Amino acid sequence: MALFTNTALEAFQTIGSGEHIWCHSIAATPTVLVEAPAQHALTLSDVELMQLHLEHAEEVASPALGEHLRNRCYFAGKSTRQLINYGGA
Repeated sequence: MALFTNTALEAFQTIGSGEHIWCHSIAATPTVLVEAPAQHALTLSDVELMQLHLEHAEEVASPALGEHLRNRCYFAGKSTRQLINYGGA
């Protein structure tokens, strides 16, 4: 019997519009926990993702998230650099 049956996306269902998410950095964050808030944010507006240096964060750095999710980057990594350069983070 599995101890955990919820998916990562289900775990983010409690987050609503206008809320803030803190995401730890580099290898400390499983990729699935970076992808799930990006998917959930599409149903919301004005969610802020505060992060240090994330690796493989292309989904949360997607320009398609526009009004849904804004990255507050405390370090510009490969995935977020372009967003920062164009004022999207």
